[in-house]
Amino acid sequence: MATVSINGTDVVETQSGTVTRYAWGSTRVYRIPVHSYFEHATNMYFIVDSEVTLIDVALDTPQARADLEAGIETIRGEFREDIGIEDIGGVVITHGHADHWGMLSNPMFSGKDVYI
Repeated sequence: MATVSINGTDVVETQSGTVTRYAWGSTRVYRIPVHSYFEHATNMYFIVDSEVTLIDVALDTPQARADLEAGIETIRGEFREDIGIEDIGGVVITHGHADHWGMLSNPMFSGKDVYI
């Protein structure tokens, strides 16, 4: 666990397995790296405050889905945060590379608001 002060706000960084949590005030950000292609991983970020927002999704591959599921289980088990795909209010895509939006085609994201 590490604490970094950013403009007077203390941000606590905690890691469990491959998942990293950044927390300040009532805001928690969970970084889950998921396999995309070759040796490349795409970071998916769950932002939890008054709602749950997901930043970026990886390619829709069996390994990426398994990494995402494992990350969510770590968030639930190790960080005691009861969240999942069903809780996501919106998905923000940072840019047009397929490894940042490819999983949007998966039915688990059907009906989610998507912002680019």
